Amino acid sequence: MRIFVTDANAAAPGVIPKPAPAPARGAAGAKRPPAESADNSDDEDPATDEKRRRNSAASARFRLKKKLKEQTLEQNARILTERAEFLSKRVKVLEAEVAYLRELLIIRRDRDREEELSTAANKLRAVSESMIASPDGQKYNL
Repeated sequence: MRIFVTDANAAAPGVIPKPAPAPARGAAGAKRPPAESADNSDDEDPATDEKRRRNSAASARFRLKKKLKEQTLEQNARILTERAEFLSKRVKVLEAEVAYLRELLIIRRDRDREEELSTAANKLRAVSESMIASPDGQKYNL
């Protein structure tokens, strides 16, 4: 879409004027007032220059600390992620071990029950064989 300028100050009809340049910004992105003239730059106060230099140094230190903190956080996140993966695998191994031991316990319990039933059946047979039924229905021990 083309915008036509009808301003009397425009150079030619149908030409779009360029936007005004953005204001100058310092290192941190803050707006700085434009220089009034080239002669004023020589007259700046030494205290202002010192303040600007100290501020630049403080900004650089802050950026460095921020970068180091970010790297430390990333490293900690990486370490914690690896530990979480290790622990997850360990949980799976332990769950498999619990299932295996539970199965062994069930087998052992069933075998013990079978042995108990077998022992009880043997005792019952022994008692049954030792008792003789009489014609009147009474049982006598031999």
